[in-house]
Amino acid sequence: MVKTLMNSAFIVWRWGDREIEDPKLLRQQLQEIHAKGFSGVVVALWETRYEVIDHKVVVAVAQASQWAKARGMTFWFQADPRQASRSLITQTGERTQNLIVTCTSENGLDPENINLVQVQHQKFNLRYDFPKCQHSHIVQEVSLYFEPSGLERVFMFRMSGGCVVQSSIIDITGMSRLFANMDEGYVEVFGEVSVPADEIWWVMGFPRFDTNLTDFAGRQSREALKDLVEDLFDVSAYIDGITWDNSGYCGDVGRFPVSESIYKAFIAEYGYDLRDVLLALVLEYDDEFHVHVRQDYYNLLMQIVYGAQAELFALFRGFFGEIDNTMPHAWHAGQSLSHDLVCGNVDPWEGLFTQGSGMTLIGRSETMQTGFDSMVSRLILSRSLAVFSNRKRSFTSLSEFDFGSEEAECWTDLMAMFSLHWLVKAYGHEGKFGIPCFQEVIFPTHPLWNKMERLNAKMDHIGELTGYAQPESNVLLVYPVDSITTADFQSAEIMIEAVHALISRLMKAGIQIDVVSPKILKEGRLIQEQLRIRYRLYSAVIYPYPEILDPDVLELITVMQRLGFKILLGGERPFYTTTGKRIPHEFAVCFDPEDNNVSSMISEADLPIIQAPSGSMATKILRGVEAYYMIRPYGVAGSFQGEFIDRNIHFHIPRSETLVIYHRDVNDQIVKLDWQEALSGLGAR
Repeated sequence: MVKTLMNSAFIVWRWGDREIEDPKLLRQQLQEIHAKGFSGVVVALWETRYEVIDHKVVVAVAQASQWAKARGMTFWFQADPRQASRSLITQTGERTQNLIVTCTSENGLDPENINLVQVQHQKFNLRYDFPKCQHSHIVQEVSLYFEPSGLERVFMFRMSGGCVVQSSIIDITGMSRLFANMDEGYVEVFGEVSVPADEIWWVMGFPRFDTNLTDFAGRQSREALKDLVEDLFDVSAYIDGITWDNSGYCGDVGRFPVSESIYKAFIAEYGYDLRDVLLALVLEYDDEFHVHVRQDYYNLLMQIVYGAQAELFALFRGFFGEIDNTMPHAWHAGQSLSHDLVCGNVDPWEGLFTQGSGMTLIGRSETMQTGFDSMVSRLILSRSLAVFSNRKRSFTSLSEFDFGSEEAECWTDLMAMFSLHWLVKAYGHEGKFGIPCFQEVIFPTHPLWNKMERLNAKMDHIGELTGYAQPESNVLLVYPVDSITTADFQSAEIMIEAVHALISRLMKAGIQIDVVSPKILKEGRLIQEQLRIRYRLYSAVIYPYPEILDPDVLELITVMQRLGFKILLGGERPFYTTTGKRIPHEFAVCFDPEDNNVSSMISEADLPIIQAPSGSMATKILRGVEAYYMIRPYGVAGSFQGEFIDRNIHFHIPRSETLVIYHRDVNDQIVKLDWQEALSGLGAR
């Protein structure tokens, strides 16, 4: 029997109708997955007519989980309520709605796409094209539909300097009409108003659309999932963990998820009606009130999404004991806001307060070679989730790539260097009801399948050496969530990509960093010239784009600067708190996040570095008083040689084209490990 470890790779096991209906096929596939050295599976429904709550799915889960347990494998179930949306909506009447504020659905909230018109001749007319259906692999019906259901609000206002003059805002919903052309897929919001002929007045409307997506905030919808958990328990399923698909609301930029439950939760949480301030989600106010509204709205979405998953997890834990749970965060290059901000998971660290492990999906960034910088930055973010998770681990999936042996070796090297657990995507169906997926590795038809036993054995062996301990980091970088959620979408995208680029540049320069959200930073305490957050100590903090600061973070940064702690602010100086109050005192900004050269920042702040040979990247993993230095080419392929220096440790690395591992013992003696010898007989690289 192939040796498996609890810490080795998991694979997403896609189930269609055949798997749900044929136990023999199910067992055959599990045996094949086990033979390749996978220690766990994550079962996900895919290309199936069955909802996740269907009794046949429940029985199949029980059978597969029992077979997995017999083989010593970990069994996770993607208990995603969105894959039962139709039944939940029918049963409860609770559904997610969307507000669309763009002219077309293609370009999101691009400034040129925002539907904003001037009053002309005492009349206004806004036209919104909307998709009747939008493909989504997350919902069981394969597509979201959008059906006009009403006019939420229409506002008339004046503008000054590109900002809405808040004192001028007039609710003209009662004077507005909604027309829907279902044949051609557009709605119109129009009406007549009375304004002075010599003044410029603007109008923006918020037409509402019903969808076929369940309402995460709905009380009845949450309670209805109890039956699924009880049914799984009754048929003796063995559940080791649960997860969802990409988290949150299935919307893109330009759509705002709402529902009666969301509106009620907003009033209860913040004391004012979201419907009265919808304009602030799209346009900036002259008195900065939009800062407050955006913080409240996006924080509420995260509370609802993460809270719904946490509540479901609590149900599972009540029946199945101390199981694990997580929710994937998608680092899609160029689509960050559509997948994160609107979906309700812009801050993946927020989920760690209720989840055991981190989980990230890294989407396409050209190719592995041309997008290597972007990939490295996202891996550091993924590893940082492990650092601050309850179980100190994070699963990472590389999706939308079709890679061969060389790329696979590179990827598993990176997994080992950052002590990440590979979530292989995927085994099973390549499309969904005739809709092809992006080009990516789908097993067992992909040629790489024959090499998976070796790749898994490689990760297991290195994991045995390092114990999957997290790489040492002595510098903290703050991911500017509060600034991102407040900025206009175009500026926020620039921030996000600049921060990712900065992370990769710091890695190249030898800076070992953890990345956190402002909420994690708030836990920090200054102790003897170091910042302590949980069990980690940092000698410096880098904070790009700190324009918007939580009041507690502002207080911490103020203390840091007063005591002379190394706090490096980059980009614009802090302007406002998350409550919309102007920050009265000045802060020194000492670096440009978009500057390709970080050497001056490193030298001026005297940041600690690991000096690795040119063309390589390195991590250091401490295990007790011993250490493992892991060095490989920076890029999919390449070579390096030269001196390696870490404080008082100094040794020479001969020319290498692969991952090398050096062990430092209790006496500071350095030995190169021939870790590949343990993989002999499992196939060549």
